[in-house]
Amino acid sequence: MYRNLLFLLLILSSIVYADSPLTSIDLTKGYENDEMVQYAKASGGDLDDKLLEFLLDDNNALGRRLIVINAIGWEDGTLDSRTYDFLVALSDQLSMDLDMLTSNDPEDMQDIISGEIFLCLSYLAALESYSESPAFLFDLIEVAYNDPQVQKSFTAMTVIGLMRAQHFMDYDWCTVYEQTDVLRQNKSSFKMDLSKEAYNNVFEHMDLYADYCFTEFDFDF
Repeated sequence: MYRNLLFLLLILSSIVYADSPLTSIDLTKGYENDEMVQYAKASGGDLDDKLLEFLLDDNNALGRRLIVINAIGWEDGTLDSRTYDFLVALSDQLSMDLDMLTSNDPEDMQDIISGEIFLCLSYLAALESYSESPAFLFDLIEVAYNDPQVQKSFTAMTVIGLMRAQHFMDYDWCTVYEQTDVLRQNKSSFKMDLSKEAYNNVFEHMDLYADYCFTEFDFDF
């Protein structure tokens, strides 16, 4: 288990590659009439006060907030930028010192921080920079997944699937494929809060890995 949220996010911020599922899939298709999505796309990657207020408000639909994060985009940055700004804004919202916020185990913060916020935070951090995927990713996702609102949202589960898929990019491309295919096979179990166009984008890309699950080998004996 991790001991420090900021340390966890510092590691998590390095999970993305430029050609990864996380950075290659545009989830904003079908949201051309969504004011906040379009505002985020025009932000130039900046996480300003308007976007922070939107993302930190659990009255806003989780799926929509995750689409806004996708619209903000990814960059080769550091935690001194968007993720740090999000943590500062969260500490202000909680009236909690930033050092206290970041030194607590996320599992111990679930009573005051929703799984929705944890998922938004991890998604921002994942898109912030790129390097190798950490095992800690699964711990933070587990904390977010404890929230029923996360479990029932197809968009949320897709984002989790893409972050999990990124972890396996260096190991097993069949497993990469399976992280989202399982959602497609069970989509009736979720609230379909992802646009049809974004849904198609996800599987058009992820299906590129499908052949790695169905490769047949001929052996001569």
